[in-house]
Amino acid sequence: MKKKYGTIHVLVYNAAVLKDEQPTSPVSLVSNYQVDVAGALHSAQQVIPDQVSQKEGTILFTEGGFTLQPTSAFAALSIGKAVLRTLALTLAEELKPKGVFVGTVTIAGTVASGTYIAPELIAEKYWELYEKREEHEIVFS
Repeated sequence: MKKKYGTIHVLVYNAAVLKDEQPTSPVSLVSNYQVDVAGALHSAQQVIPDQVSQKEGTILFTEGGFTLQPTSAFAALSIGKAVLRTLALTLAEELKPKGVFVGTVTIAGTVASGTYIAPELIAEKYWELYEKREEHEIVFS
C-alpha cells in the first residue's frame, strides 16, 4: 500500500462497538477493548514510524460522551473510550517532541445538521486540530 499511496500524513481513528449490555461481562469488556483501544493503538503504530522519521504527521481519535460521562448501560464502551482518551493524551505527550501531533475529539451528543454538533462543525474542529496543533482535546457537549 505504501508503495502505491505513499506515507500516511493523517490518521483518523473513529471506531466503536455500540452494544447496550448491562451488566458488562469480561468477554464484552475485552471485545470492546480490542476495538476502542487495541485497534486504535495498532492503527497508530502503522503510521507513527514514518511520521516520526519525517518529523511530521497527525493522529486524531474520536470518542463519545461516555468517555466523560460513563453509563452502566454501556459500561464496556464507557471504559474503552475512557482508556482511548488516556491513550490519545499520552501519545500526544510522547510524540509531540518528535513532530507528530495527536488529538482527540469527543462527541457527547447526537450528531445532527442544524445543531451545535452538526457534521460540518465537527469537521471544522478536526481541521482546526490539524492546522493549529495547539489543543489536544476538543469536546462537543
